[in-house]
Amino acid sequence: MNDQLLYLLEDSKDDVYLVKSMLIGNFKSSFSLKSFETVADLENGMKNMSPDLIIIDLNVPDSVGLETLVRVKKFATNFPIIVLTGYDDEVTGERAIQLGAQDYIPKSDLHKSLLLRSIRFSKERFSLVKSLEENVFRDALTLLNNRESFNAKLDEMVNEGIRYGKSFALLFIDLDNFKQINDEYGHLVGDQILKSVGSRLNVFNRGSDYVARYGGDEFVLLAPNISDLTNLSQLAKIKFDVISGAYAVETSQLAVKNIIVEASVGGAIFDMHGKTANELVKSADEAMYKAKTQQTGIALADTPILQKYLEQDKTSD
Repeated sequence: MNDQLLYLLEDSKDDVYLVKSMLIGNFKSSFSLKSFETVADLENGMKNMSPDLIIIDLNVPDSVGLETLVRVKKFATNFPIIVLTGYDDEVTGERAIQLGAQDYIPKSDLHKSLLLRSIRFSKERFSLVKSLEENVFRDALTLLNNRESFNAKLDEMVNEGIRYGKSFALLFIDLDNFKQINDEYGHLVGDQILKSVGSRLNVFNRGSDYVARYGGDEFVLLAPNISDLTNLSQLAKIKFDVISGAYAVETSQLAVKNIIVEASVGGAIFDMHGKTANELVKSADEAMYKAKTQQTGIALADTPILQKYLEQDKTSD
């Protein structure tokens, strides 16, 4: 039995009861339905637990028409949505699909088999679209998220940060002397190193972190719930350790070569070092450049240069 949690945005108690009754007695799936009367209530509910699918009426006390769908999509981007409403015209349905809904059911046509089929098809359609989008936003060499995907994720986190007062960190990572490696050993070896760096960043990673290849030998990492310089410094040091070291590569002569790679890491915190996506990227990029030019390994935005990390280890010993 497959348990599925559904959220229903509907202010009519009769319609809530009708939908609930249609979900009872289905032997292929077990549904749990939680209803909300306003968009604001639904948004608060999404903070506590994520549903498998959302069903929304377009006309509720705090929102009317397709604007309701637009508002819900802002905080429910990663969930399939079915529009269930009293509007009985194809134009509204087509526009709802264009705005991101997976399906549209006029209340006058609603019956049990149609609702169950719509739930199943909407989830499958949403999953397929997400899979296609992931391929578009994936870096072909490292299989990490690419720059376009990173920009979209950063905008999303900035919007959430503004709306909910959440802080997060951005690390800008650049491989030192990577051009020399390419010049000496060739681009095939350089590509091997980029793939290995991407793999290390992906494996030694918190589940909530978001890693992407920004371009060339530059990588970026978004880390939620980082709000102070101490935690940012610790995160930067961990990533510095993860990346820096020896990489075994195969040369064009089929020989195995160990190549030492070091990185420069710049860190910045949303709201502290930038209140927009562009400001935050600029701060982290400048910190990384500061770490590279002064050969410190790690630097944080708008703070005194950190001592060389390896030297810090010697001092602590």
